[in-house]
Amino acid sequence: MGDEGRGTGTLWGVSVGPGDPELITVKALRTIGACPMLAYPVARAGADSLALGIVRAATDVTGHELLEVVLPMSRDEERLERAHRLAARTLEARLDAGADVAFACLGDVSVYSTFSRLAAIATSDGYRVRTVAGVPSFCAAASVLGEPLTQTPETQVHVIPARTGDLGAALGLPGCKVVMKAGRDMPDALRALRERDLLGRTALVENCGLPGERVVARLSEGCGDAGDGEGRTGYFATLLVRP
Repeated sequence: MGDEGRGTGTLWGVSVGPGDPELITVKALRTIGACPMLAYPVARAGADSLALGIVRAATDVTGHELLEVVLPMSRDEERLERAHRLAARTLEARLDAGADVAFACLGDVSVYSTFSRLAAIATSDGYRVRTVAGVPSFCAAASVLGEPLTQTPETQVHVIPARTGDLGAALGLPGCKVVMKAGRDMPDALRALRERDLLGRTALVENCGLPGERVVARLSEGCGDAGDGEGRTGYFATLLVRP
């Protein structure tokens, strides 16, 4: 699937959806099938990869060369930069050999994706990078809840990372608010929701489409339904705050 021009392969960022393998698009499966190499992210060497697990549940990857790419879960910017540059060098070595590489990304590749920084590095280094769109986690979460994100054409939708500098201010925006990847930041998120009296309008979907999926249609005042008693949840926790 490589483009004409430079005699190297193309790096494909392939969205595989939030967890349910039936949500992978036909184009994503076709792209993976056409690439001889399938790269996948892990937080540490030898760890399980959710992205790879989703692909394996959707299609046979026996004929592919599988490439583990270590991208740690860290807030240390220097550490992240080193890890992504090392990962980019590893991928670029395969591209230099002429192979197209599909990099499996959870959710949609354009939304808080591990691939974004890799794509920027590879593009800067002169390599071809293409992406395949997918189903983002918050759309899947809305489907699980059986509720639309927007009730009218005028309803705004704001996608907010839980670790944003001022979540309270962001929650004051009009329309629907999607708070992504709450995880360890859940206690602060719950505090901000409580201060704005938004708990009763907030749903929690954790591990959407994955084993251990948990859905709370409306958070309660005690918030014991939001986690382990202190409000902690897994990394893949999404809050949907209704208008």
